[in-house]
Amino acid sequence: MTSSTEERQRDNDRMDPGNEFHVLYIGQFHEWKAIDILLRALEANAALVWEAELVGDGPEIGKLRQLYAAPEIEGRMKILGTLDYEFAMARLDAADLLVLPSRYDGLGAVVNEALMLGVPAICTDRCGAADLIREPWLGSVVRAGSVSSLAEAVRMWIGHGKKTQAE
Repeated sequence: MTSSTEERQRDNDRMDPGNEFHVLYIGQFHEWKAIDILLRALEANAALVWEAELVGDGPEIGKLRQLYAAPEIEGRMKILGTLDYEFAMARLDAADLLVLPSRYDGLGAVVNEALMLGVPAICTDRCGAADLIREPWLGSVVRAGSVSSLAEAVRMWIGHGKKTQAE
């Protein structure tokens, strides 16, 4: 394909109306992981075309299920529970964006996994993996605990469009 043909194909891939932007979270469901912040950020972007999957389990599952039932996001999200490593990595490879919204986190190794698969990642400034996101095409670093900061970054990545084969 020529360069302009490749660009048109990439634009077509991004503009397919049945092709939702796929957001993924992989990790424990604990208060410090701030999945509630992620759900509120997605709710703030309800007018955009996206779907989300949460992979993991933990004590916050009940609280998350309540937030997950908000009319703006209901039916657009799935909680997959704990998955074996290979299946979790297959879900990650299929994602357009990984989000690790931690209030604090030691490393955030899943960000490294995403980057190795070519999946951009959003993490917070309280996550050790923030040091990995040095170039804007790798992802975004947002303020920990800030729904508006995360919502803005998610909106920007959805606006960028789905990950293409070339990317």
